[in-house]
Amino acid sequence: MIAPLPPESADDRDAPVYGGGDPVVQAIARTTSAGLPLAEALEAYSDEGFSSGARARFQALGRALRNGVPLEDAVDQVRPRLSGYVAGLIRGAAGSGRLALILEQHLIAKRRTRDIRFRYWMSAAYPLVLLIVGIAVMAAMLVFFVPVMEDLFKDFGVPLPGATLFTLSLSGFLIDYASWWPVLPLGLAAIAVGVWSLRFLPGRAARVRVFQRLPLFGTVSRSIALSEFCGLLSLLVECRTPLPEALRQTSAALRDPNLSEGCLKLAEQCEQGLPADQEIAYLVNFPPSLASLFRWDGRAGALADGLRASAELYAAQARVSTWVAGAFVQPFAFAAVIFLVGGMTVSLFWPLYKLFGALT
Repeated sequence: MIAPLPPESADDRDAPVYGGGDPVVQAIARTTSAGLPLAEALEAYSDEGFSSGARARFQALGRALRNGVPLEDAVDQVRPRLSGYVAGLIRGAAGSGRLALILEQHLIAKRRTRDIRFRYWMSAAYPLVLLIVGIAVMAAMLVFFVPVMEDLFKDFGVPLPGATLFTLSLSGFLIDYASWWPVLPLGLAAIAVGVWSLRFLPGRAARVRVFQRLPLFGTVSRSIALSEFCGLLSLLVECRTPLPEALRQTSAALRDPNLSEGCLKLAEQCEQGLPADQEIAYLVNFPPSLASLFRWDGRAGALADGLRASAELYAAQARVSTWVAGAFVQPFAFAAVIFLVGGMTVSLFWPLYKLFGALT
């Protein structure tokens, strides 16, 4: 019997089990766990507010099941409309006789990965947005407010310190090149397109490995990817899917190109009869700690339990590292904004303060 994944927190215990994941998987898990006729339920789900692609999958599966086609064969018939991992998981889960439980675990794992990834991006986006807002405020002050202060300094003949002179020079530079400002959005858009296009260039897996060696956010990204890998692979292994096939199906479902590449390499070596625990230790795509898990390759239950436990461990590491990264980076971003905007403000008002002090 598969032990259900433990809840992540008090909030997770109150959350719906079927959040996240493919809607077809959600419908099959919910229907089979309730003991309802699967064909009628899937056709009924096709009338809900899903996307056109999801509705087509519901209808095709429902028609096939109504015509007496077994679920495994029905999944094969709609295979172009289902991802390779989802199709393989449904076939394996149906063959194991534990369809509802395995699909429920899949949905819980998908929700866990989605929530951790959301927290990760929120922790990374907040300092970036804070810096962009701070730079925008400083640029507006340099263009609109600093020239007024410069005229005031000239009228009173106030001696200016070096910091104030630098602020005035920076303001003049921005104003002189203000005619080029419409080009700035185009330049930023070109940079964004260039960064996005990097995913289509060779060596993406290597670039991801370099990024994941960076402290803070790189470490979090690696933990999230490893949690997803272990969680997805454990379910296929639990369904008695051969390890090479399970690795290939997991590779297609992963969002991390480094682990996806590693799954394909490991699958090829396993197909050649090489032991998985020895070969994975030589692959740079995986951490060395995973090698001990694959010693249980011959015992599907033990390997699945180990992978599931590792998925929970990496998820916990990702949560803690996300919190640490946010707690470390956000104060520095806030301090940088205060230094930029506050320093410029002080440099402008300090000469006036000295002037008023001399007059009194």
